[in-house]
Amino acid sequence: MPRRLAVVVNPASGRGRAARMLPEVEPGLASLGAGVEVSDGPEHAARLAREAAGSGADIVVAMGGDGLVGMIG
Repeated sequence: MPRRLAVVVNPASGRGRAARMLPEVEPGLASLGAGVEVSDGPEHAARLAREAAGSGADIVVAMGGDGLVGMIG
């Protein structure tokens, strides 16, 4: 059974490093069928993660720092 992967991105993470890296990793994520959502703050990131899990994602990945993981974990 295929797994659906969702990636929640904190673009401010690492002084903007996550935002700069996203164009490099997004094609690979898309080839895996991953949905990529960019958050505009901690509460938004948590909501995106809950929505992804509630809509059938088997795996939700945080692309950002420890703060993002704490918010959606």
